[in-house]
Order: sequence, then C-alpha cells, then structure tokens
Amino acid sequence: MERKDRILAIDPGRVRVGLAVSDALGVTAQRLPALRWNERDPEGSLARLVEVCREKGAVRVIVGSPRRTDGREGEAESRSAHLAHALSEATGLPVELRDERYTTVLAQQVLRDTGVRADRKSGLLDSIAAEILLQEYLEALRRAGGRPEPES
Repeated sequence: MERKDRILAIDPGRVRVGLAVSDALGVTAQRLPALRWNERDPEGSLARLVEVCREKGAVRVIVGSPRRTDGREGEAESRSAHLAHALSEATGLPVELRDERYTTVLAQQVLRDTGVRADRKSGLLDSIAAEILLQEYLEALRRAGGRPEPES
C-alpha cells in the first residue's frame, strides 16, 4: 500500500451503514459518521457511499459480510455481496467482502466499557463495528507484507 492510499470499510445494515477509513499510512482505522440507508432509494444511498469513497480518497473498499457459522448464506450476507458488487461497478475500485460476524458484538462491548448511554448508540455502534473490521484488515495486511490476504 502506498503512503496516501486509504481504505474505506463499510458495515452494512438495513437502517444504517457504519463507515471507517484508514489513515494515510494504512496503520490505523478511524470511524466516520454512519449513513442512513434508505431501502426505498437504494440508488441514492449507494450514491452517498460513492461520494464518501471519493471524498476520502479510497483506493479499496472493504464490505463487512456476516457469515453464518453453519456455512449457509444468509440474507445479510447476500445483501452485503449485492452492495459490494454495486459499489465496485459504481466506483471502479476493488471491493472485498470480509467476515464481520463478531464486529458488532465487539462494538457493543466497547460502548459498554466506555459507558456510552443507550440513546447515543444510534449510528455509533455501526461505525465502531466498521472501525474494528478495518483495523483487523489493516493488521492482516501488515502480517501479509502489505498485500491483501484472501479469506478462507
């Protein structure tokens, strides 16, 4: 990864999309405000994600995909795959699906540990989950010598 390359991570949900972006060196993940996802206007929601990619200078996108432990594809995993394909088509960027089934649980633990009140969790939980997803990806990149590591 070059010095100014940024990676955007997306934690997709039915109501909100959590976002995080890497720093310019690809060392840390920083959460961004979550976007509301409009099921009635998915093209408009996708256009907002494309704009975030451009604004942040993303050269790669990681989309969280909650894989089922029994190996079957679930509805959320199918939605993530559809979003990844649409985002790749719209931006021309490489878009990669990454398993994120435990990131929300970890994000909930972060909120509990920091004492954030329940009424302030809207959107924050999703962005913390995206931040965790991206930080795990960046660490995998470092272990693999800077090249994306394929998931098994």
